[in-house]
Amino acid sequence: MTPSLGLAMCTYNGARYLDEQLKSIAAQTRKPDSLLVVDDCSSDRTTEIVRDFARQARFPVQLVVNHANLGFVQNFAKAISLCAGDVIVLADQDDVWRPQKLERLEHAFQRTELDACFSDAEVVDEQLRPLRLRLFEACGFGRDEQRRALDGEAFEVLVRHNVVSGGTLAFRCQQKELVLPIPSVWAHDAWVALLIAAVGCVSVLEAPLIQRRQHGANSSGRVKRSLLYRLTVALRNQRGVVNDQLHLFAQASERLQRWGGIAPERMHLLNEKIRHLSSRAQLPHARWARFGPVFSELRSSRYRRFSNGVYSAMRDVVV
Repeated sequence: MTPSLGLAMCTYNGARYLDEQLKSIAAQTRKPDSLLVVDDCSSDRTTEIVRDFARQARFPVQLVVNHANLGFVQNFAKAISLCAGDVIVLADQDDVWRPQKLERLEHAFQRTELDACFSDAEVVDEQLRPLRLRLFEACGFGRDEQRRALDGEAFEVLVRHNVVSGGTLAFRCQQKELVLPIPSVWAHDAWVALLIAAVGCVSVLEAPLIQRRQHGANSSGRVKRSLLYRLTVALRNQRGVVNDQLHLFAQASERLQRWGGIAPERMHLLNEKIRHLSSRAQLPHARWARFGPVFSELRSSRYRRFSNGVYSAMRDVVV
């Protein structure tokens, strides 16, 4: 059975790039069944651009304008809650889609067992000039992990690190009850992908189906790849970062326990992730006293399974 595709787009002061994104949606070889745009109190021409587009579109376009600014995550949560269609396809305001994106998604979701999927993206600059970088590469989502995700181990990958960008993510509407509400401290794409992977089937489309525009105002954050950035990350407050991660995964665990339906081995894996983060968060302040607990985590392979292996262990001892 062919699924209907409902697009959920969030906008906020996106007039500079929005027209190109809407044109790329209109040019799809498989048109969307509907497009819902939720605007978060833009002060530029964003809503005017959407209304002009709606008058010409060959599919239904609905614009919802918030009465108060919700912020990036909660605006997407609202868009997801209002979106119609068998499959919800998330859309950012500043990307540009390849013409076959929706056609590829329709074909993927004809597999009845598939609950969600995400694709790679080509990273481009403000003028859509290629930066010779793929999103999967920037996220550290290599061939081995891609193969694992294709073999049904997406949850194991996502427990280790998020590799999903919201503009590439699509999932079945029936998963709304699981993922909503979205905690404000989570990125919406990471939360949705992790929870659905915990209870269902999440797969990967390895082709880059969008151009992900890189500019100074990206709401979902820029793709970081410079040496300076990596050094900054390595030297920042490691304990605070780990504590934040511990809080995030504890929220995911609580939601999944209430929901039910998660396989025992996946729940065990999530608990092991939380155990690992808890151990790292409680490391002594004295560096010499960290060797024992860090070595214990290394010996258990939890650094390899849930962090960046020996590199993370060395940072925990030194930073």
